[in-house]
Amino acid sequence: MAVDGKSRTGDSGPMFVIGAGLGRTGTLSLKTALEIIYDQPCYHMIELLTHHKDDSRKWLEVDRLVSESVDGKVDPKLFYEIFGGYRCTVDFPSCAYYPQLMQVYPEAKVSGSLIGFLCGFD
Repeated sequence: MAVDGKSRTGDSGPMFVIGAGLGRTGTLSLKTALEIIYDQPCYHMIELLTHHKDDSRKWLEVDRLVSESVDGKVDPKLFYEIFGGYRCTVDFPSCAYYPQLMQVYPEAKVSGSLIGFLCGFD
């Protein structure tokens, strides 16, 4: 379930779930499950690669802002542009910025990955 470029509104609607787990830890399965549970699209790296290639520039801007700011904050409008029409996000690149996303979407639930713990990775 993707949000095509035409229907992306840049809305500031609620974010239900922020995935803090890294890719290759079941995030595509989690994306599918969240889309079934909420009947809303979930942003995932696959969306960036297949539907929203222009988001790459926005993610570079997010990274620049986080790197250059003292407090690591990002203008919420940038996230609203990226996630317009989406209500959940998992996988990279969003998982790298979950602290910033938590500030913008304080009501969202945060999902971490236990795969490293379960597999005995340090």
